Amino acid sequence: VMVRVDDATRADEVARAIEAEVEGVQVLTAGAITKGVTRDLAGLMTWLLPVAGGALLLSVLLFLVLFSAITAERAREIGLLRALGATERQALTSLVGEAALIGTLGGAAGLGVGLGLYAIFQNKILFSYVLPFAWPSLLTTVLLAVAVALGCGLLAALAAALPARRIARLEPFYAIHAQGR
Repeated sequence: VMVRVDDATRADEVARAIEAEVEGVQVLTAGAITKGVTRDLAGLMTWLLPVAGGALLLSVLLFLVLFSAITAERAREIGLLRALGATERQALTSLVGEAALIGTLGGAAGLGVGLGLYAIFQNKILFSYVLPFAWPSLLTTVLLAVAVALGCGLLAALAAALPARRIARLEPFYAIHAQGR
């Protein structure tokens, strides 16, 4: 049962009066609910932020290793492009652009999988909330999804830039014959 109080400053007083009058009733005020949610979220964020930071760091390291291997494998191809007249900048742009595209598509695929899992378990998730859950607007959700996908692309491009620059700077002969070593 929800009780609307005309004077919000008297909410605690009204809550005590209801608990005194009606046996076996526990009264929750909006302030108590807000404090509880704030406390629970603070506890969650204490663990969530370091875990998210660690996941981001691990992603960057994996991107670096992955794109180092990819550029080493493609050293001969880059050497041939350079021998045919491509500049260092063109070779670098092709490698970094490809990495950005792969990262963006991977981020979008991850978002799609997450959306699919949410669709499957939506009722169970919403049932676990005691209070109604207010979702962000569709525009906010779409903008956040686009930002995440583009962020993945940017992260991949940055991770690929260093090894791609190293390969693009090699003389074409060494890139073709020594495969960038």
